[in-house]
Amino acid sequence: MLIFAALLLSLTPESDAVAVRCLDGSHSQAEMDRCVNEEWERADSALNSAYQALVARIRADEAFMLTTDGRPSGDILLRDIQSAWINQREMLCQLQSYAVRGGSLEPLIFNSCRAQFTRERTVWLENINPPAGHVD
Repeated sequence: MLIFAALLLSLTPESDAVAVRCLDGSHSQAEMDRCVNEEWERADSALNSAYQALVARIRADEAFMLTTDGRPSGDILLRDIQSAWINQREMLCQLQSYAVRGGSLEPLIFNSCRAQFTRERTVWLENINPPAGHVD
């Protein structure tokens, strides 16, 4: 029963099709853990690509790279924002998997949570478009 509940948690509408097929073919906890871990790794890779693309867009815009007023540049702000978000995601997913900590379901729930939040963050990063030029 608990495995079924964890499986339902891991199959969110945002789950990638590869993970859904993998989970459908799983016959053990270890196989389900592998599927969800692979989903998390794909989501993390997409996030890293979106982050790097955004850093490049920010660095290409002079308005985001000015530091003459003593404030950090846009790429440094983004780095700090992303670092804080990663810490928040990890704590939120620890909380989500807290009730099963130390058990066999913990990695499944934790990595499913990480994949879900990471996919959402990737969309957020992809939709940030620094304006062209500087407006005073």
